[in-house]
Amino acid sequence: MRISYVYAFLAILFFALSDIGSRISVSLLDVSPIYFGTIQMFLGAIMLYIFSFGAETRLKALKVWHNWAVGIIELSIVIILVFLFQLISAGEASFMQRISVITVNICAFIAFRRKFDKADILPQAFILLSVGLLTYNLPESVRLKAFLLVLYIALANSVLMLITEKNPINHRDLPRKDRLRLTSIVMAVSALLVITITLSLDYYGQLLPDSISIPLKESLNFAQVDLTVPTLVSATLLGAFIYGPALYFYFVAASRITANEILMCFAIAPYIVFTLEFSLGAFNVLEKGSLSFYDALIGSIGSGAALYMAYRKHNSKDK
Repeated sequence: MRISYVYAFLAILFFALSDIGSRISVSLLDVSPIYFGTIQMFLGAIMLYIFSFGAETRLKALKVWHNWAVGIIELSIVIILVFLFQLISAGEASFMQRISVITVNICAFIAFRRKFDKADILPQAFILLSVGLLTYNLPESVRLKAFLLVLYIALANSVLMLITEKNPINHRDLPRKDRLRLTSIVMAVSALLVITITLSLDYYGQLLPDSISIPLKESLNFAQVDLTVPTLVSATLLGAFIYGPALYFYFVAASRITANEILMCFAIAPYIVFTLEFSLGAFNVLEKGSLSFYDALIGSIGSGAALYMAYRKHNSKDK
């Protein structure tokens, strides 16, 4: 069991490094979020495929739409996260994403009419208060945009959990390597599809009539679609050596311990991101953003409440 928590900690650490690497790429290299996110995910999927050497390709699972929906939604989260790092620090983003605990319960109520646990009302109120104060402390110029992006990520993660729950193929029943193989294929194809579509619009859109090409070009410029060498190199390195291993460590941990135990472990993720980012900021490698130790304390209220909820559910299942 102890080795399981080592894998969980490695997953947390590498996901934190991935967030920091993305923030550095955004801040110093001015990367294109769409290309950066898709290339990073594609290389991460390739590494995951390598880690699954010897696994069986489950063709039946590849025909289930749930898996492809998960792949597309996960890709959108990676891309939106890069856009978010243009506005706020990785530490701020990590603390604010605790709001996903609330959105999961709301989505479960809407989709499945699942009742709220009265014991969760107070912790969720603390999470809402924490995220609200963190949002209020952001610079006014980015406050609304940042909150909307965080809210999208939280809602997307909630929908992911609901889709996974209703997936006719229970991934936890599959051998770990088969699960890695399935996930890597879905992620790689989803990323490759988006890359192909974006490249086609970017390079061949100008051949269309002006009534179409001009609005299209303006839309692409607004979405910052521009495949540069720094974008390609940084996304490739980050995806292959940080994001890919992070996914592998996560899947190994998830196959050994329960979902609630994973949630409890990931409650420390914001602190690791904050520590890494603050340390780099101290050496002028990266701007710390507007996040202070006071904000980290506020964020701790939400993270602590999320940890309490996961711990209580874990204990209730053991009884």
